[in-house]
Amino acid sequence: MTRLTVFYDGRCPICRREMLLDRQYDGRGRIDAVDLHAEPERLAAAGISAEDAMRLIHALRDDGVLLVGLPALRAKYKLLERPWLNRLVKVSELPGLAGVLDAVYVVFARNRYRLPAWLLPVPDCADGVCRPR
Repeated sequence: MTRLTVFYDGRCPICRREMLLDRQYDGRGRIDAVDLHAEPERLAAAGISAEDAMRLIHALRDDGVLLVGLPALRAKYKLLERPWLNRLVKVSELPGLAGVLDAVYVVFARNRYRLPAWLLPVPDCADGVCRPR
């Protein structure tokens, strides 16, 4: 996999902040972050309903495989240039742990508007342009 289109909830403060952070660490430009509210036509073209996209994050690999929920996030994190995050993804894929974390993500996604935005660090961005750290 060399590219990934990620459909995210641009009205969710935590989701928006994470996509800004991703831009900082996506040095090769392999992640195409699509706000499902701003570009509903791209969501429809991928065969994803708005209702499904609002429930869980979706990502479309360049080979046409659609990933939903934590598998979509794992694929995204693997493309970022953050070694510690790649190690964390490997741990999250361990048998037994993967299923538990998938269930936890579903609860997180359902409650994402109730969580404070300060859970993620503020990215070093200005006018939509983020600088790598």
